[in-house]
Amino acid sequence: MISNRSILALTTLTAFAAIVGLFVSIASIDVNTSVAGEAVWYTFMQIAFYAGLVFLYRTGTFRRTPWSKWALLAVPAIGLGALFKILYWYGVTSYYLILGGYAIIVITYGIHFFRKPYKTRLDFLKLSYVTIACMLRCALFLHIITKEQGSIELFLFWVVFLENLREGSKRGTLFQDE
Repeated sequence: MISNRSILALTTLTAFAAIVGLFVSIASIDVNTSVAGEAVWYTFMQIAFYAGLVFLYRTGTFRRTPWSKWALLAVPAIGLGALFKILYWYGVTSYYLILGGYAIIVITYGIHFFRKPYKTRLDFLKLSYVTIACMLRCALFLHIITKEQGSIELFLFWVVFLENLREGSKRGTLFQDE
């Protein structure tokens, strides 16, 4: 099993590499270098994002609840719906799988949040992130917003991630499961 320290190191290093790629794309005069910098930015930011999501899940209390099993079952349903959409098997099935999967994630995390007796600022940030991220992903799926408009999710993710690091280091709970 990969430790939380390794996941945090991966998230930090790939985020740093993404920022370097962003600076290269901004500062470059050459078009090819600028395009390569944007590709580096996008690729490494996606790796940092998903590694950070794994880190947030592993350091949070949601994974210890029975509701997390339902949310984890919704993730493959979303992936299967996306696969149906990529293969142009539109029908009703892909819409139900994707939208239903995101709805299950929001509902299960909402139930977990409201049943939690003591709530911190991080809990409110996580609830707002999960709700907004799922709504933005559904809006992207239905082509209501563009990919650039959906980038607010990335900003919210980093706010939640940094607050998780701050609160976890203050309480000393970031690496307790290792």
